[in-house]
Formats: sequence, C-alpha cells, structure tokens
Amino acid sequence: MQLGRSIKEVRQSRNLSQVELAKKSGLAQNVISRIERDQHKPTESTLKALANAMNVDTEVFHFLAITTDTTSLNGLAKKLAPAIHAEIKDLYNLSIAED
Repeated sequence: MQLGRSIKEVRQSRNLSQVELAKKSGLAQNVISRIERDQHKPTESTLKALANAMNVDTEVFHFLAITTDTTSLNGLAKKLAPAIHAEIKDLYNLSIAED
C-alpha cells in the first residue's frame, strides 16, 4: 500500500505545495516529504492533521492507496477497486490523474 502516494495526490489535487501543507497542518515540510516518499509511516495524529488541512477524512488516504495499488487485492475487491477509487475522487472533488 502506498499511503504516501495517496497523501501526495490529495495535496496536489488541492493545489498545495509541501510548504503550504506544512503551515496548514502544523507539521514540518521535511516530514511531509518523507511521508509522501513512503520513508516515514505517519501516526494517526499526523494523518488527522494532514486530513484536516486538506479537508478530507483520514480514510480517504487509505482508500486511495488501496484502490490505486491493486496488486494485493484479488477477486471481487480487485474488480471493484477502480469504481471505489472514482467514487472517492468524486465525493471529495479530487482531480487525481489516473495511471
């Protein structure tokens, strides 16, 4: 699961730089950079700070990560992942580029 990638995608869809997100979330820019590169696993409180700063629920990061990287999914979950990903994008008005 690429949690950092989903956080980066949401940040970019909100047209925020890492510096701007750092100011809004109260986190250091270098921490955000490491999270986005999956070099640092964010705590739940860090995820909440990021989510609040970008006006989404923390679950959005997890759902986007799961539905983007379907290699660990199988059967029905793998078939539903693209539809779930699209619904999340629409629900939160995210303009995330498709792979």
